[in-house]
Amino acid sequence: MTTRTTISLPDSLMSEIDNLVGPRGRSAFLARAARSELQRQRLRGALATARGALVDTPEWRSGEEIVRFVDALRSVDRDPWAPDPSGKVR
Repeated sequence: MTTRTTISLPDSLMSEIDNLVGPRGRSAFLARAARSELQRQRLRGALATARGALVDTPEWRSGEEIVRFVDALRSVDRDPWAPDPSGKVR
C-alpha cells in the first residue's frame, strides 16, 4: 500500500533528482532515500544507546590503544620483495 503526500523541496534539489532519475522516478528515489535515512538514524540511536557499554571490560581497547597497536604492526611491516637485511632467503 502507498500513501500519496505532498512535500516541498528546493527547486535546485528537485532538478538534481530529475536529472538523475527523471520526473517519473521521483517517488521511488525519494522512498529509497527516506528508507536509507531511517536506517541511518536507527543505527545512530543504537550506537548512542550502546556507547560506553564495553568500557572497563577486560577485552575493551580504547581508540588510542587500537591506533598504537596498528602503528606497531605497521612499524615492523615491510615490503615482502625487499631484501632481508640478514641476508636470509624468505
